[in-house]
Amino acid sequence: MVMLSQRVPLLITFSASLILISIALRDWQPLILILPLASLFLLARTISPIGELNVEVKKKLTPDSVMIGETATVNIEIANKTKEKIDFLEIYDRLPRELTITKGTNHLVLSLNPEEKLVFTYEVLCAQRGKYEIGPVYLRTQDTLGFNFNESTQSITSMLHVIPSIEKLRSSDLPFKQTGQWPGIIHSSRRGTGMEFYGLRDYVPGDELGRVEWKASARMGKLMTIERESERSANIVIILDAGEDSNLGKSPETLLECSIKAAGSLASLLLNLGNQVSLIIHCKNRGWLPGGFGKRHLRRILDYLTSVEVGDAEVPIGFELPYIFTSRPQVVLISPLLDPNIVENVRALVGYSIFVISPSLSNIINDQTSEMTKLTLRVLALERRNIISELRRYCMVVDWDLQVPLRTAMKEVRRWYVQTRH
Repeated sequence: MVMLSQRVPLLITFSASLILISIALRDWQPLILILPLASLFLLARTISPIGELNVEVKKKLTPDSVMIGETATVNIEIANKTKEKIDFLEIYDRLPRELTITKGTNHLVLSLNPEEKLVFTYEVLCAQRGKYEIGPVYLRTQDTLGFNFNESTQSITSMLHVIPSIEKLRSSDLPFKQTGQWPGIIHSSRRGTGMEFYGLRDYVPGDELGRVEWKASARMGKLMTIERESERSANIVIILDAGEDSNLGKSPETLLECSIKAAGSLASLLLNLGNQVSLIIHCKNRGWLPGGFGKRHLRRILDYLTSVEVGDAEVPIGFELPYIFTSRPQVVLISPLLDPNIVENVRALVGYSIFVISPSLSNIINDQTSEMTKLTLRVLALERRNIISELRRYCMVVDWDLQVPLRTAMKEVRRWYVQTRH
């Protein structure tokens, strides 16, 4: 649709002013100035008329799913479908403010020859998780003097998924007591084939000589065979606490974002070890992702974590766990531990093997400039420390200082596991 630019109303206002001046002065000479203005307007309509925009736009986003901190590339192809030259064409691809252009531009002014195609590319940096719609594409053309213009909106959009980044955790022994029926590398506290020492027994004909413990045999006066712990997979549920308290901190380094990163990293590790992993988001709109195995399930978990929003849940953390799972899973709770009812909720999970990962408030306190805010956060930190001390009577708690990588904090799991076994 052809429209008039902002210059035309200004010219009309100026012409009307000249007419009024001529009437007031009873002099026709100011009206002479209107003639060149009218001539310019008519000349623009005659020399470069504006017709309907017949332009084809194609867009391709690669890749359509990236992790936080990675870049995505947008390719846009513009084709002039007419046999007339387009002297002025302005192109703008709408971009969410959360995405930052690192290379190229999404706003371009160019000219197109008859049936010419042109491709331009730009890259965006994805700094925050989420699902972002890139587009639509806005087109604008105008005449040589800028009196008339034509605008068109191409409803071409691309959906970019920015999934949480994950940290590579080392394959270590996790403090799980119940294991499943599938082979894995979690020590099951049962006899079988594995690497961890379980005990000694009398030699039985047919035992491999490599399993004979010669020092113990010499001491006992008879052949003794080493028994190893069997290694199995586990059924694990990760519960992510996304209550209002987890929104503390500056984006994108809030407690929630750090908790989401920990959940994705743990899910990646546990799935790589052959375990079955489920996910529960404990928030106002509590959600559950059923268990699964392998890389595809990891992708489902990361996609699920992409849409997490804060909100206090109206039910306890262990709500309906006995009804969701036929057998008791290992529970991994990721929480800032700022809810005063958290101890009671964990205590209610009697019979479950639980360990907790909790991002600390130290970084958030140090980043504050207001002394009153610092004092408030220090009080919260003291209450959280008391909650951790109480929880450690029932389960393993990793107090994760956000200044160190998660894999460093996870070493505490191994030390606790060794101590409990001895």
